[in-house]
Amino acid sequence: MTIRILSVALVLASVAASPTEAQKLFNGFGTAVAVDGSLLAVGEPSQVDRSGVYLFERTSGGQWQSVARLVPGDEGRDDRFGRAVALDGDRLVIGATTHDGGRGAAYIFEPVDGEWRETATLRLEGSVPGSAFGRSVAVVDGGVVVTSPGYGQLAGAAFLFAAHAPGEWGVAQRLMASDGAPGSSFGLSAAADGDVLVVGAPDAGEYGAAYVFERGQDGRWVERARLAGDTGLGRQFASDVAVDGATIAVAAPGAGTGAVALYRRTPAGWEATGRVIPRDGSGGGFAAAIALHDDILAVAQVPGPAVHVFRREREGWRLESTVEAPEQSYYGVGGPLAADDGAVVIGAPAMDYGEGGVVVYRPTPDGWGGVQLVLPSDSVLRTRVASAECVAQAVAAFPCDDVDLVAHLPLAALGATRGMGLNDLWGWHDE
Repeated sequence: MTIRILSVALVLASVAASPTEAQKLFNGFGTAVAVDGSLLAVGEPSQVDRSGVYLFERTSGGQWQSVARLVPGDEGRDDRFGRAVALDGDRLVIGATTHDGGRGAAYIFEPVDGEWRETATLRLEGSVPGSAFGRSVAVVDGGVVVTSPGYGQLAGAAFLFAAHAPGEWGVAQRLMASDGAPGSSFGLSAAADGDVLVVGAPDAGEYGAAYVFERGQDGRWVERARLAGDTGLGRQFASDVAVDGATIAVAAPGAGTGAVALYRRTPAGWEATGRVIPRDGSGGGFAAAIALHDDILAVAQVPGPAVHVFRREREGWRLESTVEAPEQSYYGVGGPLAADDGAVVIGAPAMDYGEGGVVVYRPTPDGWGGVQLVLPSDSVLRTRVASAECVAQAVAAFPCDDVDLVAHLPLAALGATRGMGLNDLWGWHDE
């Protein structure tokens, strides 16, 4: 008699007790976030379900209401659609890093007749598996930027796409680091504002680097500065980057407890203006993600988990508030940050055992205490997987030990609601 697993429900109560471990198993709602005014985009690049991007609109009462769920026209399983999102006005760019066997793709959505519709699909000619095209995306004046950190033996590159006609986009310029080398991962992070584009290469050199490009009068983008990490900032410098106007922020999570390096544009170029570190200098995980808007700098700390909000003053950046994640999302927080007028948004992709969520903080008279959880409209455990083999103690999204998955019954089919789990459920059959 051979015993094989017939049906498996994950022992949810014992899922990894840290966000990083949970994120290795799941890729839930909140893996990518972008906010612009009253519109919020949230990526859900699930590997074991149908990927998508949700759009929420802020009501007059300050609540976020789901208005659409976007999927690509050439949707495929495990394409990681929603791994990266960028939103600016009426243009939304979405990355799908594992589309077409890992070559990647990016999609542009715009409102048409009152509905958000896919208006263009961007692919990189000559891309090979592992290019991760679509890892970071940004909207810039005159087009969009899509990065490919796996391009050229992991040297990485960023590609500027421009529209030649409605719905017809092409590569207008390829951007690479002036000192680029294989393994630098140029393009693992990127951010843009106006005529400034910052691209992170956390594996460049010994500590990592961020490259600043500016658009000239002829419309061409030129590298203007290389912001380098150092011993004090530790490794993985530029794992996340942010830019707003004449200010650039670069995350340095490997600097002991973590730090954020700040720069400003001057007539002589980009100069360092200081660093932001945790007030008590303890805890670690500071600068896991950053966001910058006007005079507000938001910094995620994981584990913690917490979001530190700094405000720029004449003397420098002052810590205005530290807010912890609500209990419901505690173990899920650790995703990306986004900020705009009156809102700091952080993704919680491992919340509720991989279903994911988003936490929105709003300013109050006592600080940034206004907290709202944003969840997908179909907020039920809906993971569905086909049969799969147990490899390296994992089968699909579930842990395993020398057993293969033959069939899977999602908890939603048993009437479970979000966050509910079972202790165990299994069966066998004779062969």
